[in-house]
Amino acid sequence: MDYTGCQVFVVEDDDAVRDSLVLLLQSIYKNVNDYASGTLFLENHVLQQRNCLVLDLHLQDMSGLKVLQELMARGLRIPSVLMSALVNPSLHVFAREYGTLAVLEKPLDHARLLSSIDQALEITRPP
Repeated sequence: MDYTGCQVFVVEDDDAVRDSLVLLLQSIYKNVNDYASGTLFLENHVLQQRNCLVLDLHLQDMSGLKVLQELMARGLRIPSVLMSALVNPSLHVFAREYGTLAVLEKPLDHARLLSSIDQALEITRPP
């Protein structure tokens, strides 16, 4: 897949997890922007043509679902991958309501993460 014009956002408050994700994703997608909080992401993100949001559910300042709610309130739908150490069936239901493509349990399966990001970027590919 050609990742030109693609942008991946990582929102994770754990520095070590965020740094390792960014290193992995930059080796593939090149244009990766990371944020330590939902608030920083909402205040500073700039959407490009093709986007994907990799988002932790349990952030210190707000939940990942709250970030997705705020995006929807702004009329923005970014295909998202939600991460959590605690995944339950109700989380999948709520996550789908906010446009989440996948809910992945930590520690992350890198193959599933990359596959989910590819799917998100394919969805946002212009016709």
